[in-house]
Amino acid sequence: MIICICNRIAESEVHSAIAKGARRAEEVHACCGADVDCGSCLKMIDDIMDQACMASTPQLQAAG
Repeated sequence: MIICICNRIAESEVHSAIAKGARRAEEVHACCGADVDCGSCLKMIDDIMDQACMASTPQLQAAG
């Protein structure tokens, strides 16, 4: 699924950027060789990052 329409950044690219250490939406764009254009994708990228963080830290899920 395309997450960033302006730069044609796919969800798989977002996950790849997160795996490489991106911690902010702007870092995801940079990892993909793009700049933030209209910004409509930032919330969705943040949501994907939150989900990835929760999936990688099960102890937080148990405590929450």
